[in-house]
Amino acid sequence: MRRVTGSFPTWSERMALADLWTVTLVTGTVLRWTSADVPITANGQTYLVGPIMQRGPTRLTSTLEVDTLDVTVMTGGGISLQGIPLAHAAANGALDGASVRLERAFMPEWGQVAATVHLFEGRVSAVDPRHTEVEIQVKSLLETLDSNWPRNLYQPACNHQLYGQGCGLQRGALQATGSATGGTSTRVDFATGKATGYYDQGVVVFTSGRNLGARRTIKESTAQNVTVALPLPFPVLAGEQFTIVPGCDKTHATCRGKFNNLGAFRGFPWVPRPEMAR
Repeated sequence: MRRVTGSFPTWSERMALADLWTVTLVTGTVLRWTSADVPITANGQTYLVGPIMQRGPTRLTSTLEVDTLDVTVMTGGGISLQGIPLAHAAANGALDGASVRLERAFMPEWGQVAATVHLFEGRVSAVDPRHTEVEIQVKSLLETLDSNWPRNLYQPACNHQLYGQGCGLQRGALQATGSATGGTSTRVDFATGKATGYYDQGVVVFTSGRNLGARRTIKESTAQNVTVALPLPFPVLAGEQFTIVPGCDKTHATCRGKFNNLGAFRGFPWVPRPEMAR
């Protein structure tokens, strides 16, 4: 069953149709685009003329099957995200994990929305930026049911997500800002002010420069630089700004010595190894 907002006219004349896209980035930024060539106002929201978006069909099933919607976004027309071209922003990870909702607007006349039908909703699972287009794969929200059970396992490592509700550590309290003195596509040079290994498994997010919006996991760190696990879109230049937070290897020693957060530790470091259990 599809959710309908509004009411359809009783007459049987032909109506104009338009797709309404709501894209919510992980940063909280909400983008509302329409396939129409004029802005559309529906359900109290205004959908602007956005990029050309070609999509696959949507369907209804009676089972708990994870559906997938393939979307191709044309990058022409000066469309930008976070102040940089759309393809560039997509390569930097701006669309990763974004929520996507697709609705269809029914209009007796252009701009006069009589009703909208909810067609699909999900999260971006894959992004493939190209020169003139960005291919996006969106999986339905049923994918969230595909999780391990039981949720918590008896294991030496902590079960909590770092900076999550169970962990209790505040990301903002440990986050630092920095300015690169140089680097490569896999290395960011700057005076970390921390011992070797402090930022291992942490995250660096660029807030300026050609890598604006790029988010990378830190493979290893020293007092002079950090090395990221995956290459950045562009080599790091001097003066590029970023934020950085330390990571955690989920061990008892790190929780106690690095974060002083042993009260929230959710691991079982003295559980016997599987080959020792009888």
